[in-house]
This record gives sequence, structure tokens and C-alpha cells, in this order.
Amino acid sequence: MPGTRSGSSQIMEELTFAVPARNAVEAFARAIERSGYPPERLVPRRAEVVRPGRRLAWWWIRPPLMRVVLAVRPVPPAEGAQPEQDPPARGTPGPVQTPTMARVRHGRLEILPGSPDEPAILVPGPGVRLNVNGTDVDEAVAVTAADRVEAQVASGAGWAAGSATDSITHPDADSVTETVTGAGSNARVGAGAGAGAGSAAAPIEVRLAPDGLQASVRVPLVRLRVLKEAGPTRVLHLETATLQRPPAGLTVEAIMDALAEAGVTEGIDSEAVARVATEGAPLPVTVARGRPPRDGRDGKLVTVVGPLSAERSPRPNRDGRASLSGRPVLSIPEGSLVGYIVPPEPGQPGRGVDGRVLPARDGRPAQVRYGQGVVAVKGPGGRQELRALRQGRPVVQRVGRLAWYVDVVPLLVHDGDLTAATGSVRFDGDVIVTGNVSEGAAVVAGGRIHVYGGVDHGLLEAAGDVTVEGAVIQARVVAGARARLYGRLRGRLEPLQEGARRIQAAMRLVEGAASFQNRDIARFGPGRLVRLLVDMKFRDVQERARSVHRLLAAHRGPLDPPVEALRQPLAELAGTVGDGFDLPGLIAALGEAAAFLQWFETPAPATATVGYVHNGVVEATGAIRVGPAGTYHARLWAGERVSVQGPVVGGTVEAGRAVHVLEAGSTALPATVLAVGEGGIIRAGYAHENVWLRVGERQRRLAEPRADLRVGSGTNRPPGPVKDRPAKAYPDTTMASPVSGHGAAG
Repeated sequence: MPGTRSGSSQIMEELTFAVPARNAVEAFARAIERSGYPPERLVPRRAEVVRPGRRLAWWWIRPPLMRVVLAVRPVPPAEGAQPEQDPPARGTPGPVQTPTMARVRHGRLEILPGSPDEPAILVPGPGVRLNVNGTDVDEAVAVTAADRVEAQVASGAGWAAGSATDSITHPDADSVTETVTGAGSNARVGAGAGAGAGSAAAPIEVRLAPDGLQASVRVPLVRLRVLKEAGPTRVLHLETATLQRPPAGLTVEAIMDALAEAGVTEGIDSEAVARVATEGAPLPVTVARGRPPRDGRDGKLVTVVGPLSAERSPRPNRDGRASLSGRPVLSIPEGSLVGYIVPPEPGQPGRGVDGRVLPARDGRPAQVRYGQGVVAVKGPGGRQELRALRQGRPVVQRVGRLAWYVDVVPLLVHDGDLTAATGSVRFDGDVIVTGNVSEGAAVVAGGRIHVYGGVDHGLLEAAGDVTVEGAVIQARVVAGARARLYGRLRGRLEPLQEGARRIQAAMRLVEGAASFQNRDIARFGPGRLVRLLVDMKFRDVQERARSVHRLLAAHRGPLDPPVEALRQPLAELAGTVGDGFDLPGLIAALGEAAAFLQWFETPAPATATVGYVHNGVVEATGAIRVGPAGTYHARLWAGERVSVQGPVVGGTVEAGRAVHVLEAGSTALPATVLAVGEGGIIRAGYAHENVWLRVGERQRRLAEPRADLRVGSGTNRPPGPVKDRPAKAYPDTTMASPVSGHGAAG
């Protein structure tokens, strides 16, 4: 870099240089080298840091950038001539004599120019061979810039010599002069082990990912012994240091050849390859990435229920009368768009780093089942739309990962109380009662039931969920009634059919007897013989028929035809068998009903949500949730779980998986039973004595109160002793408080 000149003939000329250097001595040396003047004509003036140094890699620190000012002495006069001397200015310093210094930079020994009268001292250490002017030296020696100095570092195979710049590449090697002027350029350094292996092929390890989407390169670093770095000093102790650097011969072309040999041809990152060629890769570095396959999108059902007709449904006030401030009851008119089916999309294949085509999975179509209230039509753009065939409430249930059930069920809203005078409600859809359900009234629905009031001596039976915001007093509530009935019938029809076949076989034996033809009984129908056989031998078959008949009679809702066909013949077999009783017809009906129950797809478990239960019965195929008022001498059965946010006083609470209650029993010590199936769990914040706990077939009675009771699967901690009654609850969901006038009844 050219310097900036200033001054006149009477004043020494000044040169300014910007050089990278670690300290002022090194900066002056580099500036003197670049000036082009003999060193004896240059006088160092000042040096200052312009840009601080910075570490750019683990093996390289960028030195600071320094601005150096040098003064140039005038040309000396000819021999015999008197030089023209200007009077020195006041304060001008005299000539500066710098001593000779030595340093090790980037593994290279350098002798910096200085006064021959003040030489530098080199002290060779272990593993270093020093040669000065062709003579090996093994002790301290004084050298100047005029001497030829060579330092060699011992390797495993002997002594290696060479240029240090061949072993360690420095980014500033092209812009920073490595040797001093004059004879100082004769200084050399041994590169150490591996310096002469430039022609050997570098070990390059290529790894391909199992999926073929990535390729990585690993190049182990080689250990190199070089001279230890040292700054300019008068006395330099030559010591060795071990470095790790990329192996000789590691180039971009060598890495590309290794990738080609491994079959990597796609997605090569040229920047990563260049970085590996420069720095090496002791750990695997990803240098190629393929294009991963993109699986196609599965089809799906998008629900667009609109336009919605929001009819405000009355809710009971504190006085029990209905108002229009309640929640809206949503229904859609006939022909409304319920949703549309999005078709699947094909997948996009990928490409591995070795050029192989990676297949992609195509999207799977959505499976949509329609109810009687929905029809599929072809809409704009060819998409398949689902539209309502009738007015009612849209129902969309996800029955599988890619399966939906869509229907529009009728909706019936009864405004006010439902009493014996108004009559019962039997509706194949959803029913909403804005008031109370009183004694003598019943609601039987093929969908869901929502009662904004309470139920007193009534009946609620729904195929879906049941919600009673008030109290259930001496009433029966069944959620998922049809599924509950079918579940109880399974396992009972086959034994009953086998018993009927036994009666039929006995009839054949009796009818084949010769004496039977002479009896008066032969003149009557087969029913009389069936009645006689039942009374004499097959009482057990009649008892089975009565148990099934009681289940069918208790169900008030609609049944599927195979099950409905059992009502009349079972009622006759359970009671008085008439002369025209058709036993073969009963056997066939039992077989059809049993086969139907085998393939019948059980719907999603139904949930019963009530505010308070007093001497009532609540059944649900899914879960039962009771509000803070709790239960009193009630019977609760749930297929999955029961959660009571209040006390359970007397009665039975039974669930298939879990029972969570706030308090069980009372100080009056009524018989309270908490039961779960095998593998279930019972939890109670507080349990009084005389509370029965049953898990599967095992049961026990509490002899003393327990706090934080946990019994069942996964509970190894014994219940702790009771000091104070805790107010700890196990709520599953937020429950509405019982409606005034129904919550605390009884």
C-alpha cells in the first residue's frame, strides 16, 4: 500500500502506512518493508490502532489494523562534500536506533531488521533444530537480519523442513510480507510432520442418510508440530506446539470427486464444500440435501352450516317461568348447505442426493356417511356438497380418522312445563324443554334432551346426551338408552334361543309318542304343549324370557326392527303362553336379533349432566356429571366415569373406569357404595366410615373416615388419617348450579 508523503527539503519526509500488525514493533517492521526505502533512512514516528483485531476462526485471529508514520532521512551527501544542515527545530527528537528482534508468526521464524550492534538472541528448545549460516546450533545464539537462519521441527519420521506458508494458510498471506528486507528473507521454518505430504490424497469419508435425503462429509484433521507463536522480542525461546489442520491435498475438486464416487449428484451445497475444503470436517458436515417427498393431502369434510336460523329458546327464571334471555337454539332450513367434501390431493415425489426418485403417498379420500336428513349433490366447480333434506339441527360426528357422520335431525322445543295434563313427548330427534318435567310426564327422544328446569317423578330417555340443569327427584334419566339396552341384551339372546330349541326338541319327542295322539291335548294348538313343558321342566327358559322382556318393556324409545320383533312373543312366553304360540317363529326372531346386535355399530358414548339427584336413577353409556349439590340416596351408573362435585350421601355410584366425588357418606352413616370395574380408580376428597368401596370383584368397608381417598389402579399410597375435613374437589368440567327451587329439594 503506498504511503502518504508530506514535508519539505529542510524537514524530513513522512510516510503513512496502514498495516495489520499485533503490536507497534511489528507495525513499524511491516511499514519499513513496504516503504521501499533502506531501513537506515527511516525513522519510526508513531503507530496507532485504526481497527481492533477479531477472532474469525478457532485457528486464526485477524490482527489489528494500525496506522504507522515513518520519517525519511535525507540522502547523505557525496564523499568529501559537506552536507547542508538545517538547524534542528526545538523539540525535534534525534535519530532512533531500534534493536534487532525475532518473532514466530504463523509458524514462521522471522528476524526483524534492527541495529547490528544490538542482535537478537535465539534459544532453541527441545524438538527444534536451529541452523545459522549453515551451522547447526544447539544453544543460544545471537543473530541479525544479515544472517541466514533456518529452524526445523522434529517429526515422527525425522526432521522436516519447508515453508510454513505451505502448511498453514493465512487470509492475509497475499497482502502481508512474511520476511524482512535484505538478508532477512533467508529465514525459514520447518513445517513439521505431514508438511511434505502435499501430493497424498486427503482421507474423505462420505456418508449417505438412510432415507437418501442428506449426504455428509467427514475429513479428519491432521496433527502438525510447528514453532510456537511468539511476538517480537530480543530473546526468543524457540518452542514447539501441536496444531490441527486440514490434511494436505484437501481441495474442492477432491471433495467433489469423493461425492461423485459415492453417487451423490443432486443438491450439492457448493458453499459447504468450500468450507470443508478450507477448514476440514472433524465432525460430519452436510454438503448435499435432496428434495423430500411431499405426501398428498387427505380428503376431509368441511362443515359450512349456514345460513343458521337462531331461534331464542326460553329459559326458566328464578320463579320458574320461561323467558327469552336464554341460549339460542340453532336450526337450519331445508336445502341449506351443511358442508362439502374436499377431495384428496396426489403426492409429489422427491429426489434423493443420489438421484433416486423418492415416492410419495397419495392422499386418502374422506369417508362420509349420511343420515336421512342429508343428501349429497354436485355443487359449483364439481365439488360434492351436503345439503339438508329437512329443517332441523345439523349433526356432524367424527367417527374415525377420515370418517364422518352427517345428519340433520328434527328439533322440538316445548315452551314451558311438561306435566301429565300436557302429555308426554315422544320425538325422533332432539327435544328441548324450557320448563320442568313433572310427575306423570315423560320425554323420549331419538336424539338429545335438554331440560332447563328439573325433573320430578318423570322420565327422560334419549339416544344421545341428556342435560338437566335442575334437580332429578325420584325420576329416571337415561342417556344413550338404545345403546345401553343393546349392550345389556348382548349375551342374553343366545342362551334364550338355546332354551327355546330345547323346548322344541322336547315337543318333537312328545309328539312322536303313540300315546300323545290319543290324548285330548293333540286337538289344541302347540301353545298348550309349550305351556305344559314350561310348567313341568323348562322354568329356567321362562325366567330368561322374563328378564329380557323386562328390559324391552322398560325401554320407551324406538328400536330397530329385529329387536322390536321380540316384544310380543317374549311377552307371551314370559306370561301366559296361548294355544297359538309360535315357538319356531320366536327361535328365528331371537337368531335375527342376536345377529343384528353383533354387527350393530355402537354410537359414541352419551353423557348425562344433572344439577342434583334425590332418590333418582341416572344412567349413561359415557359419563355422568353432577353439580355441587351432589346426590342423596340415588343410583348412578356410567359406562366410563362419574364425577360428583358435591357430597354423595347413600345410594350407589358405579362406573366402568373412574369415580370422582367430593365427599362420600355422612355422619349419619348411611350405606354408600362407590364401585368401578377392574382396573378402575376411585377418588374421594373425604370419605366417612361405613362407605363401601368396590373395584372389580374386590370390596371393603371403611371402618374410619379417610381424607384424600384413592383406591384402584395406580394408587399405591395408603389414605392418610383425618384431622380436618378438607374442601378439596375433583371437578372434570364446569357445572351449572341447580336451578332455584330444584337444587336443594329433599
